[in-house]
Amino acid sequence: MNPPTPLSLVLAQLPSVAPATCVPLRVSCSASSLSLSEHSGNTQTFPYSAHSSLFVLALGKAGSAMAAAFARELRGHPPPIPARAFVLTKTGHVEPGERAAVEEAFAAAGGAAGGAAGGAAGGAAGGAAGGAATFREATHPVPSPANVAATSELLAALDNLPPNSLVVTLLSGGASSLLTCPAPPLSLPHLERMSELLLASPLSIHGINEVRRRLDPLKGGGLARRLLAKGHAVATLTISDVVGDDHAVIGSGPTYLPPSPP
Repeated sequence: MNPPTPLSLVLAQLPSVAPATCVPLRVSCSASSLSLSEHSGNTQTFPYSAHSSLFVLALGKAGSAMAAAFARELRGHPPPIPARAFVLTKTGHVEPGERAAVEEAFAAAGGAAGGAAGGAAGGAAGGAAGGAATFREATHPVPSPANVAATSELLAALDNLPPNSLVVTLLSGGASSLLTCPAPPLSLPHLERMSELLLASPLSIHGINEVRRRLDPLKGGGLARRLLAKGHAVATLTISDVVGDDHAVIGSGPTYLPPSPP
């Protein structure tokens, strides 16, 4: 028997990190609560009674697949509070079955309605078909106007959430480009050119995303700080594409806040 090659070892492990496999291992739903478990074994449980609504943001190239896997878990125990989903992924990375799974699960949630997250069907690339689920597709690895438009729509949806909502982010690689919010004095052309230069440089993804975190207010925990400032609870489930699994690097860490020093 020939020894396994590095490529064969990698290919053999890919199914274990597919969203359809790993998301159900980390998500547990009941009629009264949602639990998310870490790779370390730690589990966070969020009672629905403590929150006014559930907002699930699936962000990254695996966003649609992660959202569909999450939705299949949620569908068995629909939450008794309004629930909405917003999927922002790379163009061409939404499968029809995934979209249907998300729309059906979130439409079944208690009190689910169009509102801010789902009311803007159509419009930007990859328009949504369901009132409780919005799908947007944008460019990767270099941002474009579609990315800025989708990010603006997402922020408007988040700003319209009722107080004390639970926001669960399903994060995967590619989020650095997909979630783009130019802040003056920088504009989208600046970020486009910066991305091109960084990608052509010898920097590792750690170095590239270190620069990105300094130039976009939503990166480096910026999205989490925005949500926490409005009184929402924030939780994140991540599929890592970064060696070492540094949460500050994966997707440039939009919801990652480093632990405070002792």
